[in-house]
Amino acid sequence: MTAATVATITGLRPDLIVVACFPWRLPVALLALPRFGAVNVHPSLLPVGRGPEPVFWTLRRGERQTGVTLHQIDAGFDTGPVLARATLPVPFGVRAPALEQQLMALGGDLLVDVLPRFEEGSIAPIPQDASAATVAPVPEAADWLVPTTLPAAWAYAFARGVAPLGGPLTLAVGATRRSYPIYDALAYTAAEPMTEPVVVERPGVIRVRFRPGWVRSRVG
Repeated sequence: MTAATVATITGLRPDLIVVACFPWRLPVALLALPRFGAVNVHPSLLPVGRGPEPVFWTLRRGERQTGVTLHQIDAGFDTGPVLARATLPVPFGVRAPALEQQLMALGGDLLVDVLPRFEEGSIAPIPQDASAATVAPVPEAADWLVPTTLPAAWAYAFARGVAPLGGPLTLAVGATRRSYPIYDALAYTAAEPMTEPVVVERPGVIRVRFRPGWVRSRVG
């Protein structure tokens, strides 16, 4: 954040600062400025998913429930006391952008509900349980790998979910020591066996054996 931006916000003399999915630290001078402090709208159920990419990690970890947390901003990253939470089921096979849209809408509703409580004086911040915290960093190349040693249902849901994000999603077929860039996950079965580790069904489409089941993918 530039000095000019800090000066502009300071000049507004805000009662409250609200940010959403803000991946940088706010300067200490800004945190001390508003009488009601600063609040972040974070797309996970903190302390689970602290960090800049909670939606990716929700899908990577196969979590069945996520949500939005409103929390006070302190000197840490997503570590401040919780003001409110709202939960959201994670539909199987949901695309990351669709999940993000649902979380955005949920966060907006939560914010509208909570904001009047600052004036009412009924805000009751609850410290986060640091022992239950998980992190959601920017994913590295290894985090985009889809190993065939895992269940087909997980592989399908993860690959289908994060494919629209455009990262280096890669199918790692351990039995053949080959890898394939994945453009999308098309179908899966959790039980039907496969003899061969990989079957080319047509150009650009393969079926791969998992444990258990198989996944049909569009690959490069």
